[in-house]
Amino acid sequence: MSAEKPNWHVVAAYLAGEMSADEKMNFEAWIKASKENELLFRESQILWKNSGKRIQLADVDTENEWQRLEQKMVSRSFFHDNLWMKVAAAIALLAVAIYGLIVLNLKDDIIIASGDHVATVYLPDSTRVWLNVNSSLVYADDFDQEHRKVHLKGEGYFDVRHDSLHKFVVTTEDASIEVLGTAFNVQEDSSTLTLSVEKGKVLLLPSGQKKGEEVAAQEIISLVNNVVMPKKKVDGDFSIWRKVRNPHYELEKSQPQKFLNVKFSWRKNAINQSVVEGNILNTASLAEYTNIDLAVTYSNLKGKSKTITIKIDGKIGNGEKLTFSKKLFDIFRDTQHMEVSVRGAEVVQ
Repeated sequence: MSAEKPNWHVVAAYLAGEMSADEKMNFEAWIKASKENELLFRESQILWKNSGKRIQLADVDTENEWQRLEQKMVSRSFFHDNLWMKVAAAIALLAVAIYGLIVLNLKDDIIIASGDHVATVYLPDSTRVWLNVNSSLVYADDFDQEHRKVHLKGEGYFDVRHDSLHKFVVTTEDASIEVLGTAFNVQEDSSTLTLSVEKGKVLLLPSGQKKGEEVAAQEIISLVNNVVMPKKKVDGDFSIWRKVRNPHYELEKSQPQKFLNVKFSWRKNAINQSVVEGNILNTASLAEYTNIDLAVTYSNLKGKSKTITIKIDGKIGNGEKLTFSKKLFDIFRDTQHMEVSVRGAEVVQ
């Protein structure tokens, strides 16, 4: 995919300001429809800002397959009942373009391979998947709301979009795993499959067996040579690998201001102090932040301005909001305007 033709579908059209008034209104209504939609869009904004990087394609055949995949996604109509699926597809293209995944569309299957870095991928139903190094994910070209099935080789962490009517299925060489909406980790090698559940419930069904094993949150189970081992309680962080050799996480650590969004208001109190209040939303996929520094710039009627730094205590996880309220000892009695932005933050290790 060349830099001159970034066919990133509707998300790109919105970010580039190329939508009609009606299309823009429909798209913004989708963003406001849920917290999940808002987080999904915020991540696409971050990807857009960093879209100077491009995937390095190994050969002409891979380039051709990429173009076929891109054209297929772009050619689909966007504004209908599957609106959120098309947004997820567009963001998947953005993620692929930036973080170096190899994506092939071979006949009826789409194959995503992580290579030598951890990869973060959005599926068309907005399910988010982290692939460990040298792992791959395969799903049918007609993957949609009603047919949610993928095949995993290697290791993957799944944060599945909840859908009470349509199960999500992960297959491996030795078993299938069925869920409705949950978060879990699957690791397989030549003889062992290990399933660790963070939240929700998961059904593990070994190949060739009719009865499955239900695994609850904070439980871990192994399948060794197609024999189910006793369940255990999770001990430690089984998904810590997502933070190793992960370019996206490195970006979240090095540039927290791109992932922390501030909304604020300000007022003068009874003794003419400026009071700034608001909240900070963490749109990072993995990073948690603390000791956030906000740059506050205020100005008076004469155009004079002053910038100070205020520190916000507390920890904020991904998808969470942190509220704040600070009194400023500003030097102007006639403060008329104020701007607040994130200057920096520490990453919780």
